[in-house]
Amino acid sequence: MLFSAGEAAGENPTAVFTPNGQSLLVLASTSSHTTQLWDVATGQSLFELPTWGSRADFSPDGQQAVIASGSVIEIWDVASLSNE
Repeated sequence: MLFSAGEAAGENPTAVFTPNGQSLLVLASTSSHTTQLWDVATGQSLFELPTWGSRADFSPDGQQAVIASGSVIEIWDVASLSNE
C-alpha cells in the first residue's frame, strides 16, 4: 500500500495507526504545525487538528489521541475533536 498525506505533511512526518488500523494520524513536519487523521481505505482526510507534536499514540479503544511535543502533552477526544 502506498499512502500520500500530501505536501502539508512535509518530508519526515510522524504517523501512527488507530488501534483498529482503519485510520492514520499524521503529525506534519512543516510550518503548518497541524495533525490530520486519514481514512486508510479511501485516502481521505477525516479531520485536521490545530496542533503538532513529535510523538503521538491512541488510547487502546481509539477514542483519545495523545500528542506530545517537548514537555507539552495534549489529549484529544477523537469523536468530539475536543482538547481535554
